[in-house]
Amino acid sequence: MEKKISAEAYAELQECVHCGFCLPNCPTYRLLGIEADSPRGRIRLMKAYADGEIGITEGLVEHLSLCLVCRNCETVCPSGVEFGLAMDATRQEIERNTKRSISERIARWLLLSFTFSSLARVRLALKLSKLPGANYAMKKLGLANFVKPMQSLPNQGEYLDRKKKTYRAEGNTRYKVAMLAGCIMSTALAEIDRATIRVLNKNGCDVILPTQQVCCGALHQHEGALDRTLELAKKNIKAFSKHDFDALVVNSAGCGATMKEYGKLLAKDPNWSEQAQEFSGKVRDLSEFLAEIPINDELGEVKITVTYQDPCHLAHGQRIEQQPRKILQMIPGLKLVEMKSPDQCCGAAGIYSMTHPDVAERILDTRMLEITETGASAIVASNPPCYIQYSTAKNKSMKVYHIAELLDMSYRNLSESSLS
Repeated sequence: MEKKISAEAYAELQECVHCGFCLPNCPTYRLLGIEADSPRGRIRLMKAYADGEIGITEGLVEHLSLCLVCRNCETVCPSGVEFGLAMDATRQEIERNTKRSISERIARWLLLSFTFSSLARVRLALKLSKLPGANYAMKKLGLANFVKPMQSLPNQGEYLDRKKKTYRAEGNTRYKVAMLAGCIMSTALAEIDRATIRVLNKNGCDVILPTQQVCCGALHQHEGALDRTLELAKKNIKAFSKHDFDALVVNSAGCGATMKEYGKLLAKDPNWSEQAQEFSGKVRDLSEFLAEIPINDELGEVKITVTYQDPCHLAHGQRIEQQPRKILQMIPGLKLVEMKSPDQCCGAAGIYSMTHPDVAERILDTRMLEITETGASAIVASNPPCYIQYSTAKNKSMKVYHIAELLDMSYRNLSESSLS
């Protein structure tokens, strides 16, 4: 009997031995205590659907949509089940075969097909979210939950200038790197992009910004719009392939995880598989890249006590945990204090905090209790959804930084002190 999801995804479901190692590491199971909201329970549901034992019921959709796809379960799974692959494939089938209400269809089209398919439209949406009456208009369009996070962000100044194709290294050029500008990073969090470029320039990198690059497709991938992810992947491969570079640096964990999977996602496409594999092989998280090269260690003092939040798609998706910590510990004056479970999800999970705000807030409250116990005055959250999530936390005294911002502060402090 033909299965309702891909053979690769179904094979992952069969690998699960239902041991339960994943349960204490699943944020929704820890919060709700419901078996169907655990990785093991969701695997049972996905397999039942794939086998044709159940259809697309309200319960199936609800339990699968409540999953953050943080992939913590993958890290602890003794059978090595690629849960994210199975979830993405199942959500794709649900998306293709679910009859949504007109308001839901409009909301998803506005978000996934219209806005997050063009950086220009992302910029337009962010500007509109700041206007008087934005809350009312977005509520009518079924997007009310998307306004608050954008309005809560600090003023990041002008958007990143993407017309400037290359930012030259300070001193001799050691590397040529391309950089993903990012939908949110180049707009709402543009200062982080500028800090990233300055840090790379300080480390002898010419930074190339291909002007035709688009959204990475991560949001679409996790919302079941996998076909759209493939379209965006092809556009990015085409845009970046016009340039020669040593590495493609990404300062967003979720984006980096998806771009590293382009090779896998396009493996069956004879026209793109080879290019996609080569492309994915060059993708590096910012901390990963800096840890691989002889880093410029002429760093100035930054007196601050921080705790580090492992972005899920960095720690569990890309298996990068020590590199960010190694870099933070290089900064003079900075004290890194670990929280009890730094690799637990903060509840952001792409747009999860907007589609399931109540659950996301409860997860965030738990994280904030743990963070407060460290005595740190700031959180390092190097992923835009995490950064935004912590920026909306009730504890407003806690500052939020991207690792690029702290490195940039350190290099600039040294430059300022050398002039005095």
